[in-house]
Amino acid sequence: LGGKRPLLRALLSRQFDVLHLDWIHPYVTAETLPRSLIKSTIFILKLLLARLLGRRIVWTVHNVTGHDARFGALERTVGRLVAALAHALIVHFPAAEQIVRSSSRVSPSKEIYVAHHGHYIDFYREGNTNPSEQAQRAPSPPLMVLAFGLVRPYKRIEELLMALRILDRDDVHLRIRGLAHDEEYAAELALLAGNDPRVDLELGFIEDESIAHLYDPADLVAITQTDTLTSGSLILAMSMVKPVIAARTAHAEYLLGEGVGGVLYAPGDVEDLASTLKSLMDKRDKLSGMGAANQRTIAQYTWARMAEEVERAYRGTK
Repeated sequence: LGGKRPLLRALLSRQFDVLHLDWIHPYVTAETLPRSLIKSTIFILKLLLARLLGRRIVWTVHNVTGHDARFGALERTVGRLVAALAHALIVHFPAAEQIVRSSSRVSPSKEIYVAHHGHYIDFYREGNTNPSEQAQRAPSPPLMVLAFGLVRPYKRIEELLMALRILDRDDVHLRIRGLAHDEEYAAELALLAGNDPRVDLELGFIEDESIAHLYDPADLVAITQTDTLTSGSLILAMSMVKPVIAARTAHAEYLLGEGVGGVLYAPGDVEDLASTLKSLMDKRDKLSGMGAANQRTIAQYTWARMAEEVERAYRGTK
C-alpha cells in the first residue's frame, strides 16, 4: 500500500485475491494533521479501489488506535472507515470482538474472526525450561522482576519504578531491557531509577540469541501497558515459562485467568501495583508453578492453528 503504482499494478494483474491489513497507523499518521488527513484519504481511496476490483479486504485489529497515537481522533475515524470497508475483521481472543464492535462502531452483521496469536515456546530456545542461570543464583536472592520490550511511553514502565519506591524493600530487583524509541522517555526512566541499587536499567537492542538468557534469571515478568488489545510481551513471557504481574486488560484476563498464571492490578494505579507485587514476593514458592501453568496455557495457541483461523477469514467460512 505504500506507493500508488505497486498497489495498482497488483490489483490490475490479479496478483492477489485478499488484501490483509495489519497495523493501519503507518498509512494514517504523518508529521502534521493536514498531511495525515491527505495520507488517510489516499489510503481509504486505495481500499475503495480494492473493493471495486473485487478484492476481499481483511483487517487484523490489534488496537483501537496505534501506540503513542499522535492524532487519536483521526486514527479512530479512519479505523471505523476501514472496519466498514473490510469484508472481515480478525481479533486475537474472543472478548476483543465486542470491544472492537463497540469502539469502531462495527455492524452486528460484520464478520469478525478469532485467530489466536501464536506462541514463542520454541522460537528463542528449543523447549524453554528455565535452565542454568536461575539455578546458579544465591539461595535467597532478591526477587528478579523483568520488564522487557520496546521502551515507549505507552508501556508505562515508569509506574514500575514508582511502585518500587513505594514498596521500599531490598529483596526485589527490577531489570529493564529494550530499545528506546523516545529519548525523552528514556531520560525520564533514568531519572526515576536514579542510583537505586535495586534497579538495573540498560536500554538498547536485544538480539534474538540473547532473549532466552535475559528471561532465565527472572522470577517474574511485569506487563504494565494498558492500551492494547493484544500483548506480544505477555505471550512471550508465558512462552518462557514465567509468571506475570500485569495491568488488568481483557487480553491479560483471558490468558492468565485469576491467579493461575499471574496476578492483575488496576491499570494506572501505582499503589495497587506495589501492593500486588508485595503479595507475589510473599508467596515466591508459588511462582514457578504459575510459570508452568502459563506455558501449558499458551502452548495450545500454535502458529499452525493461527494460520487455519486466518484462512477462514480469507475464505469467509466460519
